[in-house]
Amino acid sequence: MNDDDDENEDWHIAAMNELQALCDGWEAHILAKGRKGMLLKLLTLKFGTLSVTDFERARTAPNDEVERWAERVLTASTLEAVFTES
Repeated sequence: MNDDDDENEDWHIAAMNELQALCDGWEAHILAKGRKGMLLKLLTLKFGTLSVTDFERARTAPNDEVERWAERVLTASTLEAVFTES
């Protein structure tokens, strides 16, 4: 193998690593969007049409909060109980 082959291989490995990082980021983004969509659906099914404020609150929440709220929606008797720390 000569120096040109080594450079090409190094470039190829670096490009593949960057592509994998990009794919990982998009995968995380898509999964988070799906979780938020499911939370919005569950909230709407249980409590009816959401106010713009509540819709935006759920849509823009951090992933860890979405996870907690999705668990709470199963047992909460009010929408506010989903969003309130107990």
